[in-house]
Amino acid sequence: IRHKYALVYYLDTGDQQCEHPGILRLHSPEKQIMPQKGMIVIIPADRIHSVIYGGSKTRLMIGINFYAF
Repeated sequence: IRHKYALVYYLDTGDQQCEHPGILRLHSPEKQIMPQKGMIVIIPADRIHSVIYGGSKTRLMIGINFYAF
């Protein structure tokens, strides 16, 4: 059985001193994660998630989807 996951690796979180600092929001159930440099987050790929980032600095992250067998 294959399970699909989403991974986010935060290389640089950018400007978090703003109205929309890039909080990762997971839905159903609701959870908020404030990213930190070097943080890795892995969630089931079918879990609805969203981010709003409004900082003035560039934010750098790597996002991938993968399967576990």
